[in-house]
Amino acid sequence: MDAVECNRGGQAGSAPCLLLLLGGLPPGPEDNATFIHRAFSHAGWTVRALHLDTLRLGPEGPLAADSAGALHALKSADLLWVLGFGSRSAFLDKSQILQSLEGAGAFVSQPSALHLYHSKYPFPATPTPFPHPESYASSDAAWLHRQAQGGGRWVLKPPAGSFGAEVSFWDGQDPALRDALAQATDSGRYALLQREIAGAEEWRILVAGDRVLGAYERRPGISQGGWNLAAGGTAHLTPLPGDLATRAQALGLQLARAGIGYAGIDVRGGMLLEANVINPGGLATLAGLGKPVAEEALVSAITAAAQHRTQAPVLTP
Repeated sequence: MDAVECNRGGQAGSAPCLLLLLGGLPPGPEDNATFIHRAFSHAGWTVRALHLDTLRLGPEGPLAADSAGALHALKSADLLWVLGFGSRSAFLDKSQILQSLEGAGAFVSQPSALHLYHSKYPFPATPTPFPHPESYASSDAAWLHRQAQGGGRWVLKPPAGSFGAEVSFWDGQDPALRDALAQATDSGRYALLQREIAGAEEWRILVAGDRVLGAYERRPGISQGGWNLAAGGTAHLTPLPGDLATRAQALGLQLARAGIGYAGIDVRGGMLLEANVINPGGLATLAGLGKPVAEEALVSAITAAAQHRTQAPVLTP
């Protein structure tokens, strides 16, 4: 089967082409891919959604299939947006195949940067505009338990989890914490133990480069998932304080220069809990709250964020 190639925007009369690489097809009505597809299509782009678990490598370079089974040549796109990694069993293979395109294709977020930042670990090396809470990560349950024994409240979670899954809250002196840590690190898994920031506002802030696209306050529910909306938390349209907006812009630009062109950052009490870089929720939430991200602003911010990294023009209609 011959691969479908984009008619790149640099060719006369051709619209620029965006390929969305998804963890599953078709996307639901509230998936990021649905909002992104519509925004770029309305801006004059050709947009195709591809299933990342169909990724393969041939003489033409990396290929992936759409919902009809047609293969598309990734290197022919003007812009590539990874919105999921699909099944975990072949995560490393897919990541390496995608990284082979870096420098040859324009990614919203570079696969190598996604590989590094797709976790709840504190950011490596470079200081950020937001400090991190005290955090410990290990597959050694006894070592983690010793860190918590000084007292205080702690959050236990998997470093690469999402939707509030497997998140629990503990007093450092609780005798049951030892068993919880043993279970969290079963079979050599890593667990993250983070000091809880209690009694503070939490925000989800969507950033693309130095632009804040939208933000909302999250308040905790009654379940063990805490503030996460999928675990019972609630979202509220509260004005984002100016100092947080300024720091979010600075962090967004820092992420773009590191290869991450779009992220949902979670901030509580002025501290950075994590930056969600693969497929952060927020577009559907803001639309549901009556304040959707403007399509023109989304397209403009994403294309500008790619330029922050590559310093090369990203084509527009």
